[in-house]
Amino acid sequence: MNVSHSVARLWRICAAIFVFLAAPLQFVSAVTFSISTNIGAGNIDFEAQPIIVSGCTLTVDGSHSFASLVLTNSAVLTHSPATNGDPARHIELAISGDVRILPGSRIDANGLGYGPTNGPGAGSSATSPSGGGGAGGGHGGDGGSGASTYQQAFGGHAYADLLAPAQPGSGGGNSFAYIGFAGGGVIWISVSNTLQVDGAITANGGGNSVNSGGGGAGGSIRLAAGTLVGAGSISAIGGQGGGSPGISVAGGGGGGRVALIYGTNLFSGTISARGGNATGFASGGGAGTIYTKSTNAVVGSLNVDNTGLSAGFGGNTPISSPEPFALTLGNLAFGYASAPLNVSNLVVKTSASLTTYSPFQIASNLVVSAVGNVTIESGGSISCDGLGFAPGMGPGAGGALCGGGHGGQGGGSFSFFRGVTNDSAIAPVLAGSGGGDASKGGYGGGAIRISTLGTLRVDGRLSVNGEEAFYSQGGSGAGGSVFLMVGTLAGSGTISAKGATNYYGYGAGGGGRIAIYRTNSTFTGTITAAAGLGAYPGGAGTVIQVSPVLISGTVQTTNGLPVVGASVGAVGVVSTLTRAAGDYSLVVPSGWSGTLSATKSGLIFSPASRSYVTIASDQTSQDFAGMPLSAPALELVSTNAAIRLQWPSLTNVQYMLQSSTNLVDWTNFGSVRTGTGNNLRTTIPATNIAPQFFRLSATN
Repeated sequence: MNVSHSVARLWRICAAIFVFLAAPLQFVSAVTFSISTNIGAGNIDFEAQPIIVSGCTLTVDGSHSFASLVLTNSAVLTHSPATNGDPARHIELAISGDVRILPGSRIDANGLGYGPTNGPGAGSSATSPSGGGGAGGGHGGDGGSGASTYQQAFGGHAYADLLAPAQPGSGGGNSFAYIGFAGGGVIWISVSNTLQVDGAITANGGGNSVNSGGGGAGGSIRLAAGTLVGAGSISAIGGQGGGSPGISVAGGGGGGRVALIYGTNLFSGTISARGGNATGFASGGGAGTIYTKSTNAVVGSLNVDNTGLSAGFGGNTPISSPEPFALTLGNLAFGYASAPLNVSNLVVKTSASLTTYSPFQIASNLVVSAVGNVTIESGGSISCDGLGFAPGMGPGAGGALCGGGHGGQGGGSFSFFRGVTNDSAIAPVLAGSGGGDASKGGYGGGAIRISTLGTLRVDGRLSVNGEEAFYSQGGSGAGGSVFLMVGTLAGSGTISAKGATNYYGYGAGGGGRIAIYRTNSTFTGTITAAAGLGAYPGGAGTVIQVSPVLISGTVQTTNGLPVVGASVGAVGVVSTLTRAAGDYSLVVPSGWSGTLSATKSGLIFSPASRSYVTIASDQTSQDFAGMPLSAPALELVSTNAAIRLQWPSLTNVQYMLQSSTNLVDWTNFGSVRTGTGNNLRTTIPATNIAPQFFRLSATN
């Protein structure tokens, strides 16, 4: 009996196995393109199918989903030209399997972006028949300027999102004889599994070395993959500006924008978003941006590099920090901060520089806050030289023939016209003042503030020097401000805030102010706030070096969850962002007095601020609690005798209860209540009351 049962069970299992094996296997054959074909934005005939492109060109516009994609035998995948920025004319693919781009094949959007003189960063055109090359278009970097013996056309400005690039590159400007070139197009590809790039993915701007039309800017490449492999190339390079040196030469296009998101990165090929080259007096394009991020990381890395640019100099690259990524400025990259930078680490390599934009007559400030380290390699610079107050401007502006003042008085033959000293020696934040005579004097130096708990290594140059007078009878500019709050100061370079020398026999600029707060120092280089020299030298500036005070704490929600990315700072102190655990730390000068606060969009904080008076030791547990800007929910508790309204409160936050009988007209119910960190309550008698509605408002 037992044997029979066993046999029966075995038969049923075998039958089940037989039925499974007998079922026909389903295969989806790949769609192979061997003749050039267009797939328009509305064409759904090939959705969810495996695609093979062999030895031909496949033009795909708009958003499509394929099971897999293989490019082989010199195949090309491209999109239609987006001369006017047509949003449907781009490559946007979602691939559920793998993508393989084999050697000799490519995804190509070169010159398919905005047309000549078109786009938000279009290069300007030459307007004179006597000559002049067109300027390069901008995108990730500014376009290079065109030039001739007679005039100059200015490059287009950078624009668009560096974390998720999605716009075409702008076109270059026209010369009088030639039209400019188009920018690069747009490539978005999301791959669930492996993206293999042994061929090329390119969105370069148009250009050549012959015609004097401005080079187009590089376009956008955004790739996301589970695994990125291969040894090919990925590029969004600005187009070359051509022409004949000495006659008309065009500016190079700015580099484009590349973003790579991956689970695993095994790619060993090249990635470039450099600016386009130029010849003669024209300038090459500014470096574009390359953002990379692992899906396992909280933040990514941003690389700005103009390696391969052979022009004497290139355009600028504006930089902001929408997240605290690791920032590297590479070869011939001239980055300018368009806002305070909050980064994890910063490296400025040899022949690279970081500065900031200084509108006419407005003094500049370059502010950098780093969680890790800041490194200026030999030959690299962080500089705001000549980016301070304009000639004749500022609190220490020089009068007629006299230099501007800051840490030291400006020089000059008339003592009452010399620029006066100003600003704080222990916490300098002002730029240097300009020299006398608004049309002939020199600009002051700008202001730089750097905060890091790690190491600031200066093997290159960190400087805010004043600028020499432009013409005879002008005074030179004063040195600016360097305010450093760092864990360790290292390196063998130069830190300077020098007043400018006057070579015309008039007043030189006064020295600036340098304040360095560091826990440790192995720095062996030069630190100077020297006065400018000349017939009437300025006064020496100030330099102090002391140990800082550390303020640290956490920022959490009222239920104990970390608030990531909140800004904690104070006036005159470089702010910092809270980390993944909601913790923060920043350094302030010993003896500092001020008010510290936390801010983040959509939240109010308790306490609203923390005040300090001449602190001389580290301050720990300086915590903040965050709560949504909308008021907390009211809780109703009723009894026979009364109705009680209660709500959770934050310390020192002001709450106002309001009532209405029609949800239109609201009046204050009681007085303002101050939060205690516990529940607040209001009791309403339950007898003889009309129906009412209640709401609560909260202010910091």
